[in-house]
Amino acid sequence: MFIPTNYYVYLRVGSFGGTEAELSRVLGPLGQSNQFVVPLGRFLISNHLMRTHYRYVPLTHAGHPVTVQLAGQETLRLTMLGIAGQDAGKVYLNYLLFVPVFTSPEPAVLSIRREANRVVLSWPAGPWRLLRSAGLNSSPWVEVTEGMVEAGGQRSLSVVPTEPAFYRLVAL
Repeated sequence: MFIPTNYYVYLRVGSFGGTEAELSRVLGPLGQSNQFVVPLGRFLISNHLMRTHYRYVPLTHAGHPVTVQLAGQETLRLTMLGIAGQDAGKVYLNYLLFVPVFTSPEPAVLSIRREANRVVLSWPAGPWRLLRSAGLNSSPWVEVTEGMVEAGGQRSLSVVPTEPAFYRLVAL
């Protein structure tokens, strides 16, 4: 079972000759001989000089790494390419490694303005935590959890400054 996200896929393989393997998604009908598959990319396996010299080979398309969107139960097929009967003997397949691709949200702008004796901070609503510190280097950063207001896709915090404070946003 896959957590719904994008993945980089690596084939751990040893080889004593170069060849290729193709990874495909099986769409159906499952358990039948006439399955429909969609190619996801290829593993370009180089010569590792020995079948026991294992390396991680990335899934690629046109020489560029591929991300594969997977969710829930999936059926994937690995097919050896190259010269039938000859290239298959060049490699020792070990396993497939699926590495989740976590993307950071777009950077948010923390706006700061003065209104009378108050300082108002505002930023886009989303996956952000507001942190506060008394100093940039030596003081700990503490999450601000009270006093925030959300309206119109923006969050804001209005404070009366009593001492120097530094603020920053971090992604959840």
